[in-house]
Amino acid sequence: MLAELARDEVLRRPACRLRRLGAVWPRAEIADPPPAFDDAAPLLFDLYPLGDLAGVVLRREVRRVPQPIPLGPIRLEQDGDDAVFVETAFDEQHDREGYTELLLRGPVVALADAGPLAPDRDGFVATGLRAAPGSDDRASLQIKSDAELRRHGGIALAVSELDELYRSFPGFLDAACFMLPDPIVGDRVFAAIMPRPAEPSSPEDLVRFLAERGVAPYKFPDKLLVVREIPRDADGRVLRDEILRQV
Repeated sequence: MLAELARDEVLRRPACRLRRLGAVWPRAEIADPPPAFDDAAPLLFDLYPLGDLAGVVLRREVRRVPQPIPLGPIRLEQDGDDAVFVETAFDEQHDREGYTELLLRGPVVALADAGPLAPDRDGFVATGLRAAPGSDDRASLQIKSDAELRRHGGIALAVSELDELYRSFPGFLDAACFMLPDPIVGDRVFAAIMPRPAEPSSPEDLVRFLAERGVAPYKFPDKLLVVREIPRDADGRVLRDEILRQV
């Protein structure tokens, strides 16, 4: 949209009433910048959603280049207000590629007494996003895409864990999790199942089974769908695209 406005020179027209223009990036990555705007253009800003726990809005200092996300305190910097509204940090554990988990804390970050939204001893909440610091002094964030880690509401879910939970139900010969995009919760959870003959396999039965074992409700599937098989590769990993083709 910013590129189209620049090409059409809408912002230079005297009748234009726009005062602020924003770009929303689906991940905390710097995409190709839009065309440059002159000084008469409205204020430009970039919005970076950090999972579903918080969002960061940064004013674009240079009109052509989006602002990187800083590592550490992010301040309001509006009308003389120097308050910190969110702070970014990294977990101490790194994988082989140098990625670690992005942590957030601040007044805008969702909290809970227990579970995935429970803060650590320093008040940080894990986002489930794998990240690594950038090369500049501001330590901009580069978010790693992880096909096995999906978002459901404000919580990151490991689909391989859900596979094991659903497969442990005695009424199934085999089972696996798959997800479909949802505009409200991010990803909606489903279970592809191969039921045992003459065994109950209703959603209520599975929910009761999981609840008796203390499984958190956000890990319950919204729906069960019977499939002919649970496709896997040579290493035993579930081929979720093949499940989607069946259903």
